[in-house]
Amino acid sequence: MSLSSRFHLVRFGRNPVCLAATLALLAACSSAPADDILNHDLSAYDFTDSMVAAEVVSQLSPDDKAQFQDWLLHHYALAEAFCGDVLVDENGAEAITIGDAITLTRARAAQLAAAKLADDPANLPAEEVRARKIDDLIERRSFLVDQLAVELMMPKGNTKVRQQNMRAQIAEVDAALRIQGVDPSDVI
Repeated sequence: MSLSSRFHLVRFGRNPVCLAATLALLAACSSAPADDILNHDLSAYDFTDSMVAAEVVSQLSPDDKAQFQDWLLHHYALAEAFCGDVLVDENGAEAITIGDAITLTRARAAQLAAAKLADDPANLPAEEVRARKIDDLIERRSFLVDQLAVELMMPKGNTKVRQQNMRAQIAEVDAALRIQGVDPSDVI
């Protein structure tokens, strides 16, 4: 439909449905290009309305779509899945524009990826890997000892099998601690 025929419908149309449809078509034709949408203030939109959010997302590039959808789901304070962590820049300022929200989301994703990479055992010094393994073993042993204490207080006869199982698990953890050079009797 050409612009002149749309104008004709608006100018001469008497049906309010036709007029509304025509206005919607005109609005769709005059939608801001994707690069302009990045400069729009977030406050101009009610993102609690899924139709509004979908309309904004549809105007973004594929890469920006994913980042903005992440921001909407996890970092928009009124979202159901809000993580409780409002994204801010290095000066503590929240996103003002759609582009800001995307930039902050990308920065947060990069921080999380760097933290995950730094925490990967393959990237840690051997001493750190050993210390973490010992901590995990001590935590496991403590849990099993507590569970065994509870089982020992139970009057039921079927707890004997569970007690034996827990003692066997504690013995396995103790053996693993000894391999790491830790005396299980020193573990509190």
